[in-house]
Parts: sequence; structure tokens; C-alpha cells
Amino acid sequence: MAMAMAMEVMLMMLVMMMMKVMMVMVKMMMTVTMLMVEMAMTVMMVMVKMANMMLMMMIVEVAGPEACSHIYQYEFFDRLVGRSQERGAAIVEELQKTASQQGAASDGSVYTFRALDAFSMPACRALADDLLRSEAPLDYLVLTQGMATLQGYTPTAPEKGGLDEKLTLHYYSRALLMDSLAPLLQKSSDGRCLSVLSGGIHSAYAGYVEDPDLSKSYSLTKAANLAGFYNDIAVDALSSAYPGVSFMHAAPGFVATSWGTEMPPFVKALVRLLQNLGRSKEDAAEYMFRSLYHDDFKGGGFYIVNQYGESTETLTSLHKEAKDAVWSHSKEILAKF
Repeated sequence: MAMAMAMEVMLMMLVMMMMKVMMVMVKMMMTVTMLMVEMAMTVMMVMVKMANMMLMMMIVEVAGPEACSHIYQYEFFDRLVGRSQERGAAIVEELQKTASQQGAASDGSVYTFRALDAFSMPACRALADDLLRSEAPLDYLVLTQGMATLQGYTPTAPEKGGLDEKLTLHYYSRALLMDSLAPLLQKSSDGRCLSVLSGGIHSAYAGYVEDPDLSKSYSLTKAANLAGFYNDIAVDALSSAYPGVSFMHAAPGFVATSWGTEMPPFVKALVRLLQNLGRSKEDAAEYMFRSLYHDDFKGGGFYIVNQYGESTETLTSLHKEAKDAVWSHSKEILAKF
């Protein structure tokens, strides 16, 4: 009987030990599960933030003939300027072909292409000087140069200006061309300037006094906001300096282009996935083109243009406060070239 009781006690102890082991295992599994859920949520949040950042930086590319397919109808197009001689030549050829099919001039004199390194502020100045020497009226100036990378502050070579690469493309080169060519736009009966970047969808850049060129506190978010914020102010300031000329800053929306080719492979894959939800290059070009011919934008002034080619009143809360300081900084930079 004593033996039986001892066996029973040992059995109970064994059961209790097994229950404790099971409880420990359950706690460990719950802990691992919670960690996995937390990691998954963190990854999702990072992906969402990256997607938002990329959407903020999204700009329309000069993607080919679809971006220029209606130009011949209005008989005002003269020059294409871009970084790729090959793509430029292909667009000119397509435009000449379209013009010929429509019975317009097709001898090559209407459509020309000039290669430009827009990373170089002196090269942009040289382009402006060449156009100014012609003294011919300029009806429309459209600026879309840009890049999409995750790099930090990356100054161009000293001979190109020494400014951050991304900010050079997204703002400083644009400001130089807008400011320099505004007198030719003013000679036109309906001069219009369109900068396609992030009109109406960016935030203010609060560091415009302490770090106006982001050389001290660069981040991707700040770079995106600074470029959009400064473009708003540039079109505002120039519209006051050149009455009768319409200056516009537009956001093209989410467009399915080859945007993001400089991104790391995993980010590029995410971009390509998201682009299935984007609009076509052709549709984006249609909407952006609207601001160049519609009477809503006629007669001068500055406009913020949404992804549908419509004027909005979306300006940041710091626009008026920062306008003089930002434009003074911009003029100081442009005066160097």
C-alpha cells in the first residue's frame, strides 16, 4: 500500500512537472508569436512610410511622344531639352511623323532637341543665355527634370555648382531657367511656365532660415518638402515680377513610368507593384497639358495645379511667412551662375 501511494505521488509530481513545462512552452510560443506580429507590423509601417515618401517624390517624366502628342495641333512647340540624346531624337522623329500625317510642316525645322545636363547649373545658364540671344518670344516653358533615389546629401561637382543633386534637379535648375527665361515668356501674348513636381501635396519646409539648402540637416522627407515648398514660392515670386505670365506648379499624381530606376532592387520592386495602381503616362500628359492651353490659367498669376490639371488653392501654412526669405536665398544662389 505504501508502494502504491508513493507511485501515486510520483505520478502527480510528474503530471505537475509536465503541466509546468507545457505552460512554459505556451508562454514561449505566445512571446514568439507576439514578436513576429510586432515585427510584421513594423515592416508594414516602414513599407507604408516608404510608399508615402515615394508618392511625395513622384514626378512625371518626359516619357516619350505621349507627353507631346497634342503639341502639333497648337503649332507652338519648338524645342525639347533633356539628358538623353537617344530618347530626344526618338521623340522628335515621332513628332515629325505625327505632324506629317496631320499635314503639318515636317522638314525638321519645327521640332529640335538639345541635350542638357540639368545637374549642372552653368549648363542651364548656357541654355538660357542661348535662348535669350535669340530674343524670340517664348510661349511655354515646361520643366520636369528629376530623380528618385534614397541617397543622402550628395553635392554635385564644384564645376557644376556644388549643390545637392536632387535639389539641383527638383528646384535650383528650374528656378534658374524660370527666372532667366521669364522675359521671353513676357514677350508672348500668353506666356505660361509649368513646373511639374509636387504642387499641393507637399508639406512646408520649416528650416528655410537655419538650413536653406539642406547642407546641414538633410533627409529624404525634408528634401521632398523643400523642393515642393520652394517651387510654390518661386512661381509666386516670378508671377509678381512678370505680370501677364502664368506660372504654375503641378503634381502629376501617381504615374506608371520608369520612375525609380536608381532605387535599390527591393524598393524598385515595391514601386513597380504600386505602379499597377497608377495612371498611364498618356493620361498624366493629357491632364498636365491642360494647364498650357485652358483659359483657367490665362492672364498671368501663379497657380497650384492638381493631378487633373485643375487649379487649387493648396498652399502650406508657412508660404507667406517664408516667401521673402526663400526667394532671397534662391536669387543669391542663382546669382553665382
